[in-house]
Amino acid sequence: MNVTVKCTNVECLTTMDVPFVVGSVYPSIGALCAVCNRGMLVITKILTPGIQTNHLMKSQEPIMPEPQMDSVQTIEDEHYLGGPNVLTAFQNRISPLIVILQLMKEHGENEGKIHFQELRRLFIETSTHIFKHLNDKVESFMNVKRGQKLSDGFPPVSKEGPLRIVLKNVIGIDEERIFHDRGLLQSLGLIKVIGGTHLQLTERAQVFTDLPHIHQYLTTITHLETVSTNPVLPEYYGEYLALSILEALFSVAADQKAWALHILHQMASCDGADVTGWDSNYYACEATLKAANGEVHPRWIHQSGMPLYEKHLAQGRRQEKHSPEDHACYRLENHINGKLGSLLSLFKELGLVKPISIGNTKNYSITDRGMRVLKDNSEVIV
Repeated sequence: MNVTVKCTNVECLTTMDVPFVVGSVYPSIGALCAVCNRGMLVITKILTPGIQTNHLMKSQEPIMPEPQMDSVQTIEDEHYLGGPNVLTAFQNRISPLIVILQLMKEHGENEGKIHFQELRRLFIETSTHIFKHLNDKVESFMNVKRGQKLSDGFPPVSKEGPLRIVLKNVIGIDEERIFHDRGLLQSLGLIKVIGGTHLQLTERAQVFTDLPHIHQYLTTITHLETVSTNPVLPEYYGEYLALSILEALFSVAADQKAWALHILHQMASCDGADVTGWDSNYYACEATLKAANGEVHPRWIHQSGMPLYEKHLAQGRRQEKHSPEDHACYRLENHINGKLGSLLSLFKELGLVKPISIGNTKNYSITDRGMRVLKDNSEVIV
């Protein structure tokens, strides 16, 4: 028989088939991936013995039954609340969202109405200012590396690609038009489109516009304490402001709240939480395997009501992929890892977790501030 194993490291994802043949030597393969030397090799598929054809042994995959939607088991318990409306991989900082809303309130007409091109100009100018201050006067002196920098969320005018990504995924605009129902601010109902050329604040945005002036704060700080030293993660916000920002986000994004509390709970309850931290490399793989076995969490269901695994499986069959099942697992695992990476960036930004370097692997440990978030929201996670 053949056993398929896959590396859990999202930057590697090496896949290999390991044959088990009667009379041969037992395969020599360790648990650690030899390609990246970081991820662990987990079994993703076991194929039944082949059948004899023309004196050659050819592997025979088991026949997979067509998915039946009524047989899909939806996981729902106290640690798995919430649905699919969570921040994407391109929406991995909350500070730019607040800055944009506060720019609209400061420079817009009554109720924050502003032409989208004027808002675009103002954000590019402000983003460049914040980036230069944080990167040049704070982070470089602290030796903060990419991935831990808040300045990553504020591309300067010289970085056209990242700027386009922020404008499209946070506001839903480019230099020529507004994309209706696109961008985090629109999807959360914090802004609305007026006449195809203007954007206006809604009442829901007030929880963010009433916060302290984030642009001013981020461009006046000169020294920050550290949340962790290996790698270096600055404490960008004091506890009161950080928790105020998180409370504002939770008040307008129920699914994001459930997702955040679920992962914080995973960190708090894992083995060795205080020493080695939580290894995030396994999460997406395990959630994908559950989905492939029919255990579907509401978070991983498409807006059409179809589980994402089944959607990608059907796509793989339409495209006549060699293995539609592998295609579905690959697509779903990448999707989950993107959402998880976005969430971890938010946690670091607000000081809820600290990264821990374990060899070539980066684990995460929940901070006292993160534990306070769990304690203050015990009615959601029990």
